[in-house]
Amino acid sequence: MEEKKYINPDTITHIQNYLSIPSPPGLILAGIDGLGKKESAYYIATILLQCPHDELDSNPDFYQTKSNGALKVEDIEDLIAFTQRSSVGNRKVCLIHNASSISNITQNKLLKILEDRSEKNTLIFITNRMSMLPTILSRCFFILFRPVTDYTMQLCMKEYAIEEKHWEFLQYLLSNAPYHLIAKKDIVYEYINVSEELSHISRKEDFLEKLHLLTEKDPNSFFDIHSDSPEFAIRTILFPFYQILYHFYSPDRKKANTLSDLYTVQNAYQILQIGQYHLKLAVNGYSKNDFFNLVRFIIQL
Repeated sequence: MEEKKYINPDTITHIQNYLSIPSPPGLILAGIDGLGKKESAYYIATILLQCPHDELDSNPDFYQTKSNGALKVEDIEDLIAFTQRSSVGNRKVCLIHNASSISNITQNKLLKILEDRSEKNTLIFITNRMSMLPTILSRCFFILFRPVTDYTMQLCMKEYAIEEKHWEFLQYLLSNAPYHLIAKKDIVYEYINVSEELSHISRKEDFLEKLHLLTEKDPNSFFDIHSDSPEFAIRTILFPFYQILYHFYSPDRKKANTLSDLYTVQNAYQILQIGQYHLKLAVNGYSKNDFFNLVRFIIQL
């Protein structure tokens, strides 16, 4: 894999183990986004189909779901129809994005494909949370993608010319998931700039101004601009409080930022706890009202 240096080494070992199976079963690639699941799935498909990466999309034995978000009925119907066709080569590979959005009823339909190994259909599921039925799990090879080490993440940031003073923030923002950085390298400084502004406010009410939440339809609304990645918007406003907590327990006890004058360590801990709840909400769906409620909690504390 061209960029396997940005994938956890243990994960690479598991991928190699899977590819060494003579007749590999279905495969589940699980873990948070940004850890290289999609890149690994394409690599695995090219190996199984003995096909160059740049010819994968045109390979008649390869199918991948088309929907960007939650899977639609049409995605699964097309997939099932594809598996019922004869293959040109020795096997067919189906790549299923956003597998966490598949209903239990649909998973049972796919179970029949997994059970019929004679057809040589290989299903690869990509999921960011554990929602697969036990019957699916028991018939698939499972690979859990884990974040990379700080050192590997820093190598990635260095390669993409990110200034070292921003590394701590980006490691927190991206959860040491390098492919997030690669995907968002053109806009990453938008998050950096907002976080730095929040770290230097002198009044709690300034959160509303800096995030452009004072008017309902502000075109510069931080959340609206980045609504496709609500977890990053949440982490951006949580980072200054993470700094307060981190620096409080560091040996030098130096002041984290100007928010230390407005919030105690106990306040910072409370905000991070509520923030974790909002990050869990963001997995299934997160609105501007949810984001506003988090900001309001921070201001009222």
